[in-house]
Amino acid sequence: MLKKNKPEFWVANIRQDRDVALRDLRLTIRAGKTVNLLDDRHYHYTLEQLQKSAKSGSIFAKSRMIKVREGKPQNVPKMVREVVIPRILKPVRNKNIDVSIPNYEELDFVKKTEEELRAEEERLAAEMADAAAQDYAPILPVDKKFKED
Repeated sequence: MLKKNKPEFWVANIRQDRDVALRDLRLTIRAGKTVNLLDDRHYHYTLEQLQKSAKSGSIFAKSRMIKVREGKPQNVPKMVREVVIPRILKPVRNKNIDVSIPNYEELDFVKKTEEELRAEEERLAAEMADAAAQDYAPILPVDKKFKED
């Protein structure tokens, strides 16, 4: 299906802050909009009417605010300013849920003295050595080396 080359008459309102009324066409063009006045679905103007308005009518009179374009405008993405509204999250107070903070003694480094820290390091090193020895032990200990007495 081929599209017919229909004539186009593009008019742009370059004012971003106000609408512009074209009295002789009985039309208001919204702020910042570009429209095709020869579009059959929306407007019922003839090319002669529009050219007359552009030469000596309201399009000519308001040429500081209304511009006649040669072709269809390209879609240019608008710059959008993103507004971030900070949300303040309030904790949910459910009486059925225990929200107590556990105390881990291993993480209390500030309260311990040097001697306690060394003893803690030695204990952790011994636990890690036992875990490593268990990793290499066979599942069925048949060797006397791996049997527990």
